[in-house]
Amino acid sequence: MSDLFAKGNAWLTGQCQQSLSRAVTYQRGEASASLLAMVTKSTYEEDDGNGLVVLTKTRDYVFPASSLVFASDDPVAPQEGDRIVEVDPDTEAVLTFEVVCPAGQPAWNYCDTSRLQIRVHCKEAA
Repeated sequence: MSDLFAKGNAWLTGQCQQSLSRAVTYQRGEASASLLAMVTKSTYEEDDGNGLVVLTKTRDYVFPASSLVFASDDPVAPQEGDRIVEVDPDTEAVLTFEVVCPAGQPAWNYCDTSRLQIRVHCKEAA
């Protein structure tokens, strides 16, 4: 028997790609990949060691793990310091975000048990 959840998840991933995503360019040094990503956000809490809680907010990009491909045909994992460039649909301004590890968290994580989609955490680049 096939996994109905996995099939449904694959279908939903495709629907999100078609309806909720925008074109972005993922960059690592001189290498780049064009892909469609959903834009979301995350908030993290971290104790600063002095009893204060520091909130960290990130702009997140969600896209199929298989779509992050550079020169070879093999997908690669996001890395801290990579960049994602997008054009704001309202103002047409070019926005650049850098992949970060927020509040001791990894720079990215899988969004689903089938590991079809990943969420990459970013901050606006200076």
